[in-house]
Amino acid sequence: MTNVNFNRKPSFRIIPEGVQTLKITKVSGIPRAAVTSVTVSFATEDGITQDMKYDLTNQYSYNAFYYLVSNGCGFDLDGDFDIDNMVGKYVEVEIRHRDGARPREDGTFPVFANIKRTIGAGTPFGGEATTTEADTDDWDEE
Repeated sequence: MTNVNFNRKPSFRIIPEGVQTLKITKVSGIPRAAVTSVTVSFATEDGITQDMKYDLTNQYSYNAFYYLVSNGCGFDLDGDFDIDNMVGKYVEVEIRHRDGARPREDGTFPVFANIKRTIGAGTPFGGEATTTEADTDDWDEE
C-alpha cells in the first residue's frame, strides 16, 4: 500500500463534488461602502467549511455572485442590497473539483472545490431554521 501525503491538516476536508446544500455562515465585502470584492463562507451539514471569493469587477465572478444572491438567496436585486442579509441562508449548488495549476513540493497538485452553478434555495439542515428578509429588516411602527 502506498501512502499519499497531501500536505493538509489532518482535519482538512474538501466539499464533495456534486449537488450540495451549503449554509452561508459569514459574508465580508471590501470596501464596505461600495463593495467590489466579496468573500462568502459556506458550511456543509457535516461541518466542512470553505470560503469563496468573488471579484465583482470581473464579469464571470460578478455573474456567479449575482446568481448566488438572486437564485440561491432569493433577493430582489433591483435596488441596493446588504450582503449581511445573506448570512444564515441555505443554497443548493453544484460543486466541481479542479486541479491546481502549480504542483506542490512533492509533485502532487492541490484540488479545489468550486461552485459550478447555483441551483436555488437550499433546505435547512436537520430542521434548523433559516433567516428570512423579515427577520433581518428593521420595522418602523407608525
